[in-house]
Amino acid sequence: MSDITHTRRLVKAGSSSHTLALPKEWLERHKLGKGDSVIVVEKSTELLILPSARSMTASTTEITITVDGKAFDTIQREITAAYLNNYGSIVLQGKSIATQAKQLRETLHDLVGLEIVEQTGTRVVAKDLLNVEEVSIDRTIRRMDMMLRSLLQDAINDQATSEGSQLRDQDINRLFFLCQRLLRRAIEDPSMAGRLGMSGRKMLLTWQMIHHLENIADGAARLPELLAPLKKSKTEMMMLIKHSEKYYLDAMKAYYDGNRELGDSVASQWWAVTTKQMDVVRKHPESAALAWQLNVMASLTADIARTVIDGAIAASQTSAAGQ
Repeated sequence: MSDITHTRRLVKAGSSSHTLALPKEWLERHKLGKGDSVIVVEKSTELLILPSARSMTASTTEITITVDGKAFDTIQREITAAYLNNYGSIVLQGKSIATQAKQLRETLHDLVGLEIVEQTGTRVVAKDLLNVEEVSIDRTIRRMDMMLRSLLQDAINDQATSEGSQLRDQDINRLFFLCQRLLRRAIEDPSMAGRLGMSGRKMLLTWQMIHHLENIADGAARLPELLAPLKKSKTEMMMLIKHSEKYYLDAMKAYYDGNRELGDSVASQWWAVTTKQMDVVRKHPESAALAWQLNVMASLTADIARTVIDGAIAASQTSAAGQ
């Protein structure tokens, strides 16, 4: 539907407030009446009035995925894509359901909010039972961060196992997909964006942030595997991991505090951090794979710091526009 512009006069109501009449057609289209709630979003010089009911209702759309004749990783990608695109029901069907039932159940259970409501020898149905009122993207990012910190700590203390690290990485992936799903929905549904309290800029910065965290976690989960075969350089490489952890913690502090100066300091240290890693490789060529992984993680950490700077500058621009 194309945009329609309405002009309304403000009517004084009491000593300190005003009322605004909403268009009848808009109210009817969204099934709103006396006593119903709407979402009011303040965006610098604009106010958006959004119907609240739409974002609280689970999607009723359904997608059917045929599993016969496909590699399982292809099926996984199609299930994940359906989840990220906010389908309310995902139907898997095919003669090979019975032989893949365990893997399919594990894939569906790895996606937050999906529950299997029907299963036969040729059909599996999963429905979206997620209550978006109970989800906070900011809290979810903090959970991803805490899990990532534990991955780094276990590697530093030489207490991690490849299997345990991969399981925690899978938990981070689950939260990553959940955030992606909510952000995609918010992009398409302004009332959802209002509930999350996110502007377009904030959604973009958050999208970048969750990708950085997920990619750093992928690298952190590989550290035990890369450390295990090292002999002469193991102690030095563990010190590098500790240094990488400090670099990451500084970036996250800048992110949580919205500290532009600290973010700039972290970003400016990238070359020194990566040079230190390469110095160890020159002394101990056996450590090249681990050093390369730490190099990738350092680059992603510097990207978090740049995200902080982007957000701070965007916030100052918004503040200036509102004055």
